[in-house]
Amino acid sequence: MAEALRELLLGCPAEMIASFDAWLHAQRARANRWDLWGAAYVMNGGCSDDGFIDFRNGLIAQGRVTFEAALADPEALAELELALDAEDGLFFESLGYVAPEAYEQRTGGELEGPVPNDAVQGEPWDEADLPRLFPRLTARYGG
Repeated sequence: MAEALRELLLGCPAEMIASFDAWLHAQRARANRWDLWGAAYVMNGGCSDDGFIDFRNGLIAQGRVTFEAALADPEALAELELALDAEDGLFFESLGYVAPEAYEQRTGGELEGPVPNDAVQGEPWDEADLPRLFPRLTARYGG
């Protein structure tokens, strides 16, 4: 998926590549929430801060319907068929590199993306509380 997106972006003007990158950052910021991090933690058996970025990339790549459903209720992820271990699965690190690489390849310059807001929104959780907070995800993925 990453390679297909890179090829698509390479056919676009530099401004459109930068626009896509800004959109991706904005969607990742929308999903920078403790409840989604908790869901990722349960689904993966743990989730570092870098892993949570990769999770949000993967969630975005699942499409608008899945992404919006997860934002509305992270437990909805328990009902969806998700590719957790595929190369371009739910922890999709390479998605974050596609636009900057395409921009550099297209223009020879570096893409100056937005400064990320790393503040996680919502109520922090303790690992011991995750089974109570995410009973359906815990039932499906363990924890």
